[in-house]
Amino acid sequence: MKTDLFQAVKKVEIPIYFFLGRHDYQVSSVVAEKFFQQIKAPKKELIWFEQSAHNACFEEAEKFNRLMVDMVT
Repeated sequence: MKTDLFQAVKKVEIPIYFFLGRHDYQVSSVVAEKFFQQIKAPKKELIWFEQSAHNACFEEAEKFNRLMVDMVT
């Protein structure tokens, strides 16, 4: 809670994937998207789970599993 990730992490040297639930209130999707936009990475992708909140891997399990296989492995 005390770390400002916008200041602490401006760049990473690995690919990053943000899987965000559109209705997430534990991790604000608006703030997460802003962070995604500002961070530099060799490859980055943001994927929205429109029917999910904080637990997209359970709430949209089929989509999550497919994306993990297709994009991350």
